[in-house]
Amino acid sequence: MITILTPTYNRVHTLPRLYQSLIDQTSYDFEWLVIDDGSCDSTEDLINGYVLCTPFQIRYIKKRNGGKHTALNVGFKNAGHEWLFIVDSDDWLQSDCISFITKQLQSDCFCDSGMSFLRRYENGTIIGERYDLTLTSLLERENKRIKGDKAEIYKTSFLKKFKFPEFYNEKFMAESPLFLWYGSRFSCKFYNYDGYICEYQKGGLSDLSIKNRYICAFSTSYVYQDQYEKFTGFVIKSRSAINWWRFRLPNKYSMEWRPPLLYLVGGGILHLLDRFRLGNSFFKKLVKTDIK
Repeated sequence: MITILTPTYNRVHTLPRLYQSLIDQTSYDFEWLVIDDGSCDSTEDLINGYVLCTPFQIRYIKKRNGGKHTALNVGFKNAGHEWLFIVDSDDWLQSDCISFITKQLQSDCFCDSGMSFLRRYENGTIIGERYDLTLTSLLERENKRIKGDKAEIYKTSFLKKFKFPEFYNEKFMAESPLFLWYGSRFSCKFYNYDGYICEYQKGGLSDLSIKNRYICAFSTSYVYQDQYEKFTGFVIKSRSAINWWRFRLPNKYSMEWRPPLLYLVGGGILHLLDRFRLGNSFFKKLVKTDIK
C-alpha cells in the first residue's frame, strides 16, 4: 500500500536505526525504496545485506550524486505502491506509524489526496507547531506559516507528474516547490499524531541550509520565485521576495525574473548579517558557472 522513500548520501551510520524501526512496525504493508545519491561509504553493502533477511520488500537504486531533490525525482518515478511516504535516512518511525497511516487511508471518511502529521525529537518534543485540524491543503499550511518540519503522505500517481528542477552543478534545493505544487492541486488531511522521529545531523542539509542556498543560486532563486508567485499572504509573500534578494546579491548571473526592488533593502540587510556570520572568505569562493 505504501512506498517508504528514503533518499540517502553517506548515511551508513544512521540507516540501521531507520531499518530497525521498520522491522519493529506492527504492519508490513509497505516497501522500502532506498535511493542512494552516489554514496562513497558502504551504504550499498548495508542495504544489500538487509534485502536478504527482511519481512518486507526492499528496493535499492544507486545514482550519480546530485542532491536530495534529484534523488527524490528518481524515487517518484520508481515508487511501486499507491501512496508514498518520504522518510529521511537520519530519521526513524514509531512502531505503530505504518499502522496509523494505513488505518487513516482505509477509513471510510478519508477522501483526500494526501495526509500530513507531526515530527518530533526523540525526547518527545514536537518540532514546530501542532496543526490546526481545519487545514485542507499543503498550500494553506504554507500560507499560514505553520512552523516545523512535518511528515507527508502523497498519492504516488500524482507525484509521478511532478519533478524538482535540476540546475547544472547545484546539489541543493528546498522542498517547498513540492509542497506548493501538490498543495495547489490536491487536498490533504492533517493529524496531530507524532510517529515520525527526527535527529538533525551536524553537517546535514538543515545544518548547512544557509550556505547551500548561496552556493546553489539558481535553485534558490527558483524556490523563492515559486513561493512569491504562489503565496497569498502579504507577510509570507514579502519574506520570499526579501530572501530572493538576500541570496541573489553576491552572485553575478542574470535572471529574467526578479521581485520588486522595494524588497532589496530587506534582502540587503539580511545579506550583510550573513556576511558577518559566515565570513567574507566564504563569499569570495562563490563563482557561478553557466547553467546548462
